[in-house]
Amino acid sequence: MARIARSILRRLEYEVGSGSNGFIDGDLVEFACFAHDIGNPPFGHAGERELNRLMKEHGGFEGNAQSLRIISEIAWNNRGIKPTKVAIDSILKYKRSWSAIEEPAEQRAKFLYDYQEALIEQLGFGPNRVIECQIMDLADDIGNALIDFTDGVRSSIISTESVMKWRADYGEGSDEFAVKNIKSAFEAGVMERFASVRVGDCLKNLHILGDLFRNSLSVSLREPYQSFIRTLKKINSSLLFQDPEIRSNDNVGAFKIRTLFEVFVRHYCDKPNDRLVDSGIVPADWHARIEQSSTDAERLRHITDYLAGMTDDYADMMFEKAVHSAL
Repeated sequence: MARIARSILRRLEYEVGSGSNGFIDGDLVEFACFAHDIGNPPFGHAGERELNRLMKEHGGFEGNAQSLRIISEIAWNNRGIKPTKVAIDSILKYKRSWSAIEEPAEQRAKFLYDYQEALIEQLGFGPNRVIECQIMDLADDIGNALIDFTDGVRSSIISTESVMKWRADYGEGSDEFAVKNIKSAFEAGVMERFASVRVGDCLKNLHILGDLFRNSLSVSLREPYQSFIRTLKKINSSLLFQDPEIRSNDNVGAFKIRTLFEVFVRHYCDKPNDRLVDSGIVPADWHARIEQSSTDAERLRHITDYLAGMTDDYADMMFEKAVHSAL
């Protein structure tokens, strides 16, 4: 993703002119690419949805909000990484708070935690994304759509037949360009190069608005490539993410997150004790952080912090230890 973002930046500099190099920070773009997803929990979107459901009475959970929480607060022993104003703004894909969304609590998405609103106001951020964040988000969209699609092809979940059936059942006129490209790539036997070639095509079809003032710049894809990426995402959603095995894995991941959360709540909120730290399930520093919380809501947020910081493998291991400890 960072490589795609760097390529977008170089293309943008070429299109706008060499003067753009002075106000679009390539290092900041790369930081945004690496930092904006560090708040994502184990088991991908399934883990994120489950933590959001579990925290629905306490301000929810959202990966981008968690990324901000990590870099500004809880990294480096609760000090944050001391980010600059522009570093914070570069990762903020969303700027509305959890309470500002009208949907039912567990269905809310793409938000910041309510208390983070004070930081946003203090720093004086506008409602729009800065150009570095736009570049990061566009690279994320392009990369994820193509990577997920090629993963589906490699696993034989996505094929010419399944794509054509999807077009017949759900396709719209704007999907034709992508469907024809996919069909041609399958028929020519060049699907292994599909992602890299289409990344190059997207980079040649950037739509840039504004002048040399950074706050006026916006970047997106021109048609038909904007529709191309949108169609890939729809195909991935219908064919890949609805595959029974993929959904089964998502359900297992959500179950493990839920079980760990409930075990932690039992040991830190319902009947506080030292069993989890004594059994090695919780490190001593996290045990102290959770235990010393002044309210249950704060304690739950710290529990969520710890769970969200796990990798899939680490969460699997902690799940086994937690189940064993419970027994």
